[in-house]
Amino acid sequence: MEQDADNVILIHRPGFYESIVRRYNGDRDALKSTAEFIFPKTRFGATGSRKVKWDTRLSLFSNRDPQDDYAAVDDDAEGGENDLFGEDV
Repeated sequence: MEQDADNVILIHRPGFYESIVRRYNGDRDALKSTAEFIFPKTRFGATGSRKVKWDTRLSLFSNRDPQDDYAAVDDDAEGGENDLFGEDV
């Protein structure tokens, strides 16, 4: 299927996984309302990822506003205790 796709988008919500939430030392509400779209394949564009806001009540993804409380979740986490999107916590 992947070979026929023009675009592949993966969604990661670290707040969905209780094991990550238990080990996270920061703002847990911000963690539960954060998601990441990962673009491992785009036929005519760049690959990468984008952090977004997740509203559980409405089942809605939206852009994160840097002024939001959601911005308290570190976009540049590279390991360590507050790494939301990796396993090395």
